[in-house]
Amino acid sequence: MSGLLFSCTFGEGEGGRYTGRVVSVNEHELCLGPNSSSPTGTCGSIPQGVTRLPRVGDCVSLSGYPFDHGTKIRWSRSDLSRHVDDKECSRASGQTSTTNPASP
Repeated sequence: MSGLLFSCTFGEGEGGRYTGRVVSVNEHELCLGPNSSSPTGTCGSIPQGVTRLPRVGDCVSLSGYPFDHGTKIRWSRSDLSRHVDDKECSRASGQTSTTNPASP
């Protein structure tokens, strides 16, 4: 039972899902613009050893895990190599797609 309690301590559990466009990326940090979890954007650290990173402008859906006592986010290693459909980013940021036939 104490193992379960330990895994649920503040800042060490599972984080949220962030769907948005990459606005900056380097070997240590990836930042999203406005996304499904933040109207202003979110930056998180990249785990060591990750070599396949999204590019600026790519639409991604990343899991962010709190670390450093919940003060910072670390992106999930497996999510960093996946891209999602552009429609997901438009939906997440509240924008309508310019290719949507229903748009005026």
